[in-house]
Amino acid sequence: MNTSSSSVVAPKPHEPRRFAVGLITFSAAISVPMTYCYFVLPAVLRETGHPAEIVATIALVYLPYALRVLWAPLVDRFGAESPLRFRRLALMCLVANVLALMAFMPFDPARNITGVFAVATTMSFLSGTGQTALDGYVLRVWGEEGRRRAPGQQAIGFASGGVIVGVGVLIIDGQGWTAMVTLLIVVSVACMLLFLFLPRIPEARVTINAARVSAGLGRFMRSRPALQLMAMSLMINGGMGLIGGYMPIFQVDSGLTSGQAGIFGAVGSNLCGLIAAMIAGVLVVRFGGWILLTGVGVVTALVFAGISLSHPAVSGPVFAVLITFAAMSLGFIYLIGHRALSLSVSGGPRAASQTAFLSSFDFSVVIIFGSMSGLIAATIGVSGLFALASGTTLIGGLAAFAIGGRRLSEPVSKIQQT
Repeated sequence: MNTSSSSVVAPKPHEPRRFAVGLITFSAAISVPMTYCYFVLPAVLRETGHPAEIVATIALVYLPYALRVLWAPLVDRFGAESPLRFRRLALMCLVANVLALMAFMPFDPARNITGVFAVATTMSFLSGTGQTALDGYVLRVWGEEGRRRAPGQQAIGFASGGVIVGVGVLIIDGQGWTAMVTLLIVVSVACMLLFLFLPRIPEARVTINAARVSAGLGRFMRSRPALQLMAMSLMINGGMGLIGGYMPIFQVDSGLTSGQAGIFGAVGSNLCGLIAAMIAGVLVVRFGGWILLTGVGVVTALVFAGISLSHPAVSGPVFAVLITFAAMSLGFIYLIGHRALSLSVSGGPRAASQTAFLSSFDFSVVIIFGSMSGLIAATIGVSGLFALASGTTLIGGLAAFAIGGRRLSEPVSKIQQT
């Protein structure tokens, strides 16, 4: 049996609070452009007269975030064993994101869609790079408990950023492109300044010595912990991705306008996600990631099964909104459990690359499964789509229980040893 040990220097009394502020505000900062591009920009482009097939390609701007594992080794090399260097790189990405938002100003979305897409793609690259750098900081500073807390704090920040953007868009609705971009810049700058509360720690405090953490990224991809988490992505997040990809169509077919769908998505869904993140953040610290994935897999399966059986007898705008809120909340809970486990199994000089790989795989699964949702629904019907998603998430939940869910209070790292 392989063993795992760590040498931990206790944090100073004020550091956990500053650590939480830094993680929350960083996630809120990158959530600002990502939420805008996902929920609001498609509606803006559509209103300016762009055809649906062009508007749909906005999803491609997320590719750099999904593929950040490709340059994650460079981030690892830059940071080496210095948390301070990882912190500096994360801050540089936030500053560059603000500059990229400023570059939005000259472009008219009605006439310069190529420029808008280029800036949005650049922000996706910066957000992904900054997230990898922040993961490198977390992995070199905090032990097991800190790694369990981090995903919940990040999810709270991401949801909070989405709520702020959604509410802001509602307030300035109709005031034009310049006002919209100005709002995004102001919120991003505020978050960037609060990120400075993240402690400036010059040297690594936690040294992971685990034989299960292989030296090369290729070997890590084939390791048992990585394969287990990739299986969770395919089963649980794949099922969620099927529904998430079809949700905009389902909303419109249920009677919601595109504007209403955007409002409920940017504000209501992120607000539900914020509440779910707060609850899941506590649960993952208490029980660990495998218990959380077990619960979210089974609960999601039951919810999707109920929708499959009740549709189309029960339908309409209210029904669509409730489903959207439920799917978003469950998605946040899954993300916290999966990221907590990803941070737990990553270690060594390539720790940030390992976590980036698992996150990239997870995100790519959502994109691929979501892109297939329309074709699957056209083939087996909407009820069939929800039934299929229910089956995959149920299998994932049961697999999570088989892997580690039976040991309620044992550290995640011990559960994953071979």
